[in-house]
Amino acid sequence: MDVMHIVPTRDTPEVFLDKSTGKLRIEGNSYPSNSPEFYAPILEWYSARLNDNSLASIEIELYFHYINTSSTKIIIKFLEMLESFHASGRPVHVRWYYDPDDANMHGIGEDIRNFVSLPFDLVVVQD
Repeated sequence: MDVMHIVPTRDTPEVFLDKSTGKLRIEGNSYPSNSPEFYAPILEWYSARLNDNSLASIEIELYFHYINTSSTKIIIKFLEMLESFHASGRPVHVRWYYDPDDANMHGIGEDIRNFVSLPFDLVVVQD
């Protein structure tokens, strides 16, 4: 399995990208000093594959404990990039996970869901 794995830090989330399926999972805090630079490898990988028919579908799982405005903008840009893939008839599904007592993360997820036209589930994390 060909995987991109970015180890989390205090400021950056853990990233798992299964390059054979296009499934992406991002989890943790996202307030890097340079959000565009941090997320560039992910956006570049997907950008290179959206039009070459190497992906049949895309599954995105996002579970942020904290996300700053700069990172939120990058995530929206990324999801907007996937809209054309979805519009071409290939499935994209986004799941935004949040803790039940974290109204802020729930609200950010709702805002992002309203900003994009992709199947987007808000999922409460149960212990």
